[in-house]
Amino acid sequence: AALAEASGLGRVFETKEQDDAGPPVSFNASAIAEAESQVQAFNKTAIDFAARADNFNALHLHTRSKILSRTRVLINRQADYFKRTLNELADPVAKAKRLNVLSAEEAGNMRELVATLKGRIKFKEEQLDKTMDKYAPAR
Repeated sequence: AALAEASGLGRVFETKEQDDAGPPVSFNASAIAEAESQVQAFNKTAIDFAARADNFNALHLHTRSKILSRTRVLINRQADYFKRTLNELADPVAKAKRLNVLSAEEAGNMRELVATLKGRIKFKEEQLDKTMDKYAPAR
């Protein structure tokens, strides 16, 4: 919810009772919390990687290569997990929209949040690519 509040979408996750038949749709709060923790973990990984870059430059080429490939695997695994979490988050939006539980504005806000999170993943991956190009041995 911290991410939702920071982006001005604090009320997006509230659900409304459906006037006609059927139970209200509730968003997967754990998926939202998981997505936020993944953003923080992703940021921390990128910061840690950058902080170690100067020491890293003094290492032997073979050692640097191994560290970079390990880091790439870990980042990719984290990104894949994060993307799966985002898909879980996006699915209730579609379901709620079908049931007309969300107003068009709320559904739009929810989609915007998911797009923002996906944008952050892409940005972090690009940053990592630049860092790796800078410190990796010439290929």
